[in-house]
Amino acid sequence: MSRRNAAVARGFTLLEMLLAIVLLGMIMTQAYSGLHGALKATRSGEAAIGQATDLRAAHLFVLHQLERMLPLAFGATESGIVVFQGGRDFVRFVAPMPGYLGAGGPHVQELRFVSGADGDELEFRYAVLSGYQDGDLETVEPVVLFSGIRDAEWRFIGFDENGSLTDWQSSWDNPSAMPLAVALDGELPESYRLRWPALRARTMIDNTGGGVVQMRMPNQVFPGPAAGPGPGPDGRDDVR
Repeated sequence: MSRRNAAVARGFTLLEMLLAIVLLGMIMTQAYSGLHGALKATRSGEAAIGQATDLRAAHLFVLHQLERMLPLAFGATESGIVVFQGGRDFVRFVAPMPGYLGAGGPHVQELRFVSGADGDELEFRYAVLSGYQDGDLETVEPVVLFSGIRDAEWRFIGFDENGSLTDWQSSWDNPSAMPLAVALDGELPESYRLRWPALRARTMIDNTGGGVVQMRMPNQVFPGPAAGPGPGPDGRDDVR
């Protein structure tokens, strides 16, 4: 009995302790790897959700402002008044500001793409129409709506000299009239795991005929661009 008790009191051998430490290390390594992978997947998912939310918010904001365009002059040239200006990388127009921004009434607004570290950034500037002068928009701190866009391009549709509907064009040469529709196309990096939704905004007012006429032509279909990136988050893939 004394020998058996002495053997029990002896405890673990060195080999047993080493095996226990190795097994414990393997278990902790697997647990850490699983936890690290779960945290990485969670952060990646949160980033993707944030990017999708920002993209949708920017898309809906731009669409909303373009569709509320007003044929109000914010400048003048030798050939007449200026109610709309647009090129491949910018648009400038007059529209009411959203109420949640706390600035009511018509404002001169500009949406412009500028080069950023990860691609083009879509900037938004605005100034009160009353008393507006050239250069007022440059004094305003821009609001970055979305960044990382590549190959971004504004396009416009209007009437030609014969009164026929034009194709999509990347410059607007008649600042005294508003386009019938405005499109915004672009691409996003593969790391975003998102597609830039094709934006097609039909202006609700046409002043090309000398008066203000609401555009209500449900049967008229404007031609789409040669290669659009697909429908937007609200399902709009063409202007009808």
